[in-house]
Amino acid sequence: MMDKKKFSELAVEGYTVVPLKQKIQTQYQDPVSLFKKVRSIKDSFLLESVEGGDQWAQYSIIGFDCSDSIQVHHDEIEIIEGGRTKKVTSSKPLDVIADQIKKQKPLKEKDMPRFYGGYVGFFAYESSKYAEKKIFDLSDKPSKFDEHMPEIYLIKAEKLIVFDNFSKTVEVIVNVNPQQKKYEDALKDLEQLTELLNEEDQQSFQELKEVKNNFAFSSNFTKENYLSSVEKIKSYIKAGDVMQVVLAQDFFAEFKHDPLELYRAIRKLNPSPYMYYLNFGDCNIVGASPEILVRLQDEEVTVRPIAGTIKRGSSEEEDKILAEKLINDPKEIAEHLMLIDLGRNDVGKVAQFGSVKVTEKMIIEKFSHVMHITSNVVGRLKDELTYLDAMKASLPAGTLSGAPKIRAMEIIHELEPSSRGIYGGAVGYISWDGNMDTAIAIRTAVIKDGLIHVGAGAGVVADSVPENEWQECVQKSKVFADAMEMLD
Repeated sequence: MMDKKKFSELAVEGYTVVPLKQKIQTQYQDPVSLFKKVRSIKDSFLLESVEGGDQWAQYSIIGFDCSDSIQVHHDEIEIIEGGRTKKVTSSKPLDVIADQIKKQKPLKEKDMPRFYGGYVGFFAYESSKYAEKKIFDLSDKPSKFDEHMPEIYLIKAEKLIVFDNFSKTVEVIVNVNPQQKKYEDALKDLEQLTELLNEEDQQSFQELKEVKNNFAFSSNFTKENYLSSVEKIKSYIKAGDVMQVVLAQDFFAEFKHDPLELYRAIRKLNPSPYMYYLNFGDCNIVGASPEILVRLQDEEVTVRPIAGTIKRGSSEEEDKILAEKLINDPKEIAEHLMLIDLGRNDVGKVAQFGSVKVTEKMIIEKFSHVMHITSNVVGRLKDELTYLDAMKASLPAGTLSGAPKIRAMEIIHELEPSSRGIYGGAVGYISWDGNMDTAIAIRTAVIKDGLIHVGAGAGVVADSVPENEWQECVQKSKVFADAMEMLD
């Protein structure tokens, strides 16, 4: 624990973010139970990860009591800080966000998890217009909600609980501004948090039920309209207008459950590299995404294109047969190679010359319901650039739009019935130290206005079979259909 003398020295040196950390004893043996204890205290979140398909990453990160936030609606930016609300008008909200984060002078501490404070939230698919001038003037599509959600919503994470999945231990982190808070008051914050987590707790979770494959979502497309839209895209491809377009559906249903129970079900069904639960007031976001949008860690930029999908087999032998079928499918290979090139191009926009590399090419990754072809592209960030430039270069992912990206997005705007919202955008964090980790918002449910919405799309290319693309969307949404059955 940092002592008072060091804390006072950091105040004199002008630091505005100083993390204080303390290991505690608690009754909780898993991060979801721990999160349930604090999730109702202001806006909150739970971030988890599974590595290698079946191994939980070391840390699960819980944030709560997040009262400061940044929301973007078109050119209106609302910044809540210290209980005060400021509204700014700008056609470049990403720059406003960067300036807001840049105001902080954080202390970079060793022996901390990769994320120990900063901003957590989402960038909706439509926020890509702030990164690309050519689509800025596209008209607004109808919202699938009672009113449009923010295009960007970030909450400031200052109070964190870190659950170590290896040692089953818990640490609390409080990020303190020594310009505004005394050392003794910061210690009181830690003490109060420790007391909260040690209170007797009788809460329990519901028993998750068996999946019987009887649940079905409604779609914002009729099947006839979706198939005809696929044919329309194929006509654009034949005319040389575009090479690939990802055409997505919004699957929806009535939702009367506790969203955290849905997260428990998804966590059991489909453990993934990016697991997240965001509790943002009247909106809850539950996700199990397999795919990075963009990561910036120690100046290395990473994107990880996923394209090419087939269902899982009912046995290990059938899995091998289906994986072999997938990796030898000319249509899937052509689509994936196209998106590797797009990923290299996105990273190349912000990377140092000669540093862009494909470190994994066309490997098979297995998830609960589907298998994907996956590649990995990295590059060293140019010295003069930041996480903001990496985000601008990547949003939206080519795997959720198409190629060429701009024309594909124009066709998506023409053919899809409503705005995508969070689907196809990004969920993740921007840390105090300028690192960033964001997932593409797929395998993600948005719960709002008494409904659950799950987006799913298929990449349409020249030889696409419309019926197959429809079924791919249904298959990708099935993990949430199964999760809903586990709650009913």
